[in-house]
Amino acid sequence: MNPIRLEQLLSGRNVGRTMYSAVSIAFISALFATAAGTFSVSELPNLGGGSTSAANGINDKGDVVGRSYNALFEQHSTTWLTGGAPTELASLGGATNSEALAVSPTGVIVGKSTLANYSSHATLWSSATSAPIDLGTLGGLNSQASGINVAGDVVGFAYLSGNSTVHAVMWPAGNRVAIDLGTLTGGHYSEAAAINAAGDIVGTSNDAAWVGHATLWPAAGRVPVALQTLGGTYSQAFGINDKGDIVGFSQNTSGLFRPTLWPAAGRVPVDLGTLGGTYGGAFGINAAGDIAGYSATSGNLARHATLWSSGAPAAIPTCKSSGSLRSESNSRSDRSDRSDRRLVSSAAVSSASVSLATAARVPFDLGTLPGGSRSQATGINALGQIVGVGENATFESRAMFWKPASVLPPPTGTPPGEREGSHQNNGQEEGDC
Repeated sequence: MNPIRLEQLLSGRNVGRTMYSAVSIAFISALFATAAGTFSVSELPNLGGGSTSAANGINDKGDVVGRSYNALFEQHSTTWLTGGAPTELASLGGATNSEALAVSPTGVIVGKSTLANYSSHATLWSSATSAPIDLGTLGGLNSQASGINVAGDVVGFAYLSGNSTVHAVMWPAGNRVAIDLGTLTGGHYSEAAAINAAGDIVGTSNDAAWVGHATLWPAAGRVPVALQTLGGTYSQAFGINDKGDIVGFSQNTSGLFRPTLWPAAGRVPVDLGTLGGTYGGAFGINAAGDIAGYSATSGNLARHATLWSSGAPAAIPTCKSSGSLRSESNSRSDRSDRSDRRLVSSAAVSSASVSLATAARVPFDLGTLPGGSRSQATGINALGQIVGVGENATFESRAMFWKPASVLPPPTGTPPGEREGSHQNNGQEEGDC
């Protein structure tokens, strides 16, 4: 039921079972050209075995979460702290595999674990070294945690008793007791994908006619509201920033699925455009309005990770960089950048606020791994760092990390009366000042 499963969105091919070491596949780079700016792009190392991996989320510190295989060929939740070496997260008792899907600004990680009875439960790790917590379900067998905000509120979906109905769920930070968010009027299915610092939740719900709609559950009352489409019938929402700007995809009048932005002001959908193909989707948005996702290339011959820049000029930071970023810049991250990553031409990433309703949007191709034809960006943070997954020359998926050549440090401290955070598997946080 998860709308952003890698197997669905990338190739659908059978996964190879060739074993690779973390060293042999780490930091494979690709060269590609776009309009402006510079990125380094790398393949994140795995846990020492297996042929596939994926990066699903990133926070403003640059901590990345996802999944990879260990030396026993077990798929486990993985975190790459500040984009560095992989760490395997502990498993729930009896769990056979797991996957991390989102990380908060404070480093709390959420995802799912598959138990010995083949049920899947929403899971929370308070840190990279913490024991996992089973968040439970709504009475059915399965659940999944897909997003988390700065307060620690978690959202996702769970099966109800009988295992025939799936509803969007919120697990509040205070007690972790699952709250059924319900569906649109007459609906039968819903799931939540993201939550912002204010508590606004986005995801998908169907209606009485079984048509799926991008859905907003506002913090006030949490009564689900269907978002307008681009003229078609179906849509989904995957990301929301602290300003309330929402991204996903929507059908247009021709029935094509297009990458879509719903700006907080008015929620009138905006077609973000593609790399020349007919379809695409947006999964992450940061506070500056930079959006990450994928789109089809000309002739729909390939699917590439895509950045839609807000086009705003870079802001001059007014806050000091955090100790964690200073430490990062003086340690393994910089060393690995110097020795293993090649610079590639790409789109400039902004860090200033813009009017999203009027900002010009030009999609920029983030490229693929050498020999691959498919890639997808799943998240973007306030630094403009992007994570995702790409197919290599042997049709295997690999976790990917795009880093702007010039990265502003995240602000620190929080002004009175404001809260900024990461929401979902997208690291769409503005940072604290």
